[in-house]
Amino acid sequence: MSKRDLNPLFQKIDRGVKLAIKNELDKHRRLNQAISIYQDGKIITLKGEEIGKILDNNKDND
Repeated sequence: MSKRDLNPLFQKIDRGVKLAIKNELDKHRRLNQAISIYQDGKIITLKGEEIGKILDNNKDND
């Protein structure tokens, strides 16, 4: 593959990874399951109801 062909491939991979993360966050939110994330140099645990804040914040960045 040439460099020119890789850029669209990387974009597809990036979109796929972001969609998979969004789907998992949404699933944990719906099932009210906690998740642990790395933020500001610390590992923090978010309750299911707190996950919605992450999803809402990421809507602004898409």
